[in-house]
Amino acid sequence: MIWNRTDCCSDRLSDYWVFVSDTPFLATDTPATLQNRPGTFSSHQTTAPNPSTTLRPSSIVAGTEGRYVRVQLTGTNYLSLAEVQVFGTGAPALTNLALSKSTAQSSTYPGAAGAGPASAVDGNTNGNFFVQSVTATNLDTNAWWQVDLNSSAAIGSILIWNRTDCCSDRLTDYWVFISDTPFLATDTPATLQSRSGTWSSHQTTAPSPSTLIAVAAQGRYVRVQLTGANYLSLAEVQVFGQ
Repeated sequence: MIWNRTDCCSDRLSDYWVFVSDTPFLATDTPATLQNRPGTFSSHQTTAPNPSTTLRPSSIVAGTEGRYVRVQLTGTNYLSLAEVQVFGTGAPALTNLALSKSTAQSSTYPGAAGAGPASAVDGNTNGNFFVQSVTATNLDTNAWWQVDLNSSAAIGSILIWNRTDCCSDRLTDYWVFISDTPFLATDTPATLQSRSGTWSSHQTTAPSPSTLIAVAAQGRYVRVQLTGANYLSLAEVQVFGQ
């Protein structure tokens, strides 16, 4: 899964190759030398990730194995990558545990279809509020959103998708909490940061449009909570684990 630069210049990544091999790549290797190298898997990509693209299993030769992964441009240009995620088959697959699970939030903005908490686990990452798949609270102090995974799980990462039509800066100072103990409506970042058995992460950069948070924690309940008073809007929250 390859994530592109988003502030500008995303079209620079519109003609590139992905190579996988057990043989180290050389600094002098080019797409021309690697395309037909024995034991090297190659995939030519001609569409820029917007903001990301996934090389699906169907596009990868069955049984492909490798230690080294290279992303390489065709021609002369600057190469910028926000993130490269390589998923293997040696361990159980991670799944989005939050999809369609029970959710709640501190309040729901009135008169807006789709503003309820379930919109953040409906599988739709579209951040346009008017598509009616983005949550929204009122102007709450320490506004929060949470999901119950139904059972305790080993959580490896959380992917948070922001609102994109406006107001994305509202999500520039927030916390993510994970616990096997239910959260209370009255809990705040101040009460939860040091609560026993509760994992926490303070985020100070707004997802644009998404951000991946590495976790490695055990828990059933996941909460996203603002610091201070503001509206909380989430396009999607994906919780990956086993």
